[in-house]
Amino acid sequence: MANFKAFCQKVKGIVNHSNYGATVKAEKLAPVVRGWRNYHRYCKMNGSRNSLWRINQRAWKVFQEETKQNRLSTYKLIKKAFPAVPYSENKHINVRGEKSPYDGDMVYWSERKSKLYDGETSKALRECL
Repeated sequence: MANFKAFCQKVKGIVNHSNYGATVKAEKLAPVVRGWRNYHRYCKMNGSRNSLWRINQRAWKVFQEETKQNRLSTYKLIKKAFPAVPYSENKHINVRGEKSPYDGDMVYWSERKSKLYDGETSKALRECL
């Protein structure tokens, strides 16, 4: 919860900064929001506690107040500032039972598509065992 509050303060600081134009604010917001969403990609973030909806609406109002912005350009800036990140809750592949990389079951770990073992390695291990 404290992490989310710190994130909100960082985003509000960018949105409410009066020296930036709307396009600069959108460019500065994009990596911050994308990083937050990527970090929490596998968490359940659809609750109101962690919602970015209010921050998004505040950014819309601030961007819309600028005289050069119309609704379409504001919409494009909001899409740029709050990029969508693919969301998949609990897509981790669980390790089966009592398996460990140190137990000697190389075939199991090679089939999990580990970075250490490619498809050729798993084929060679199956042929040896």
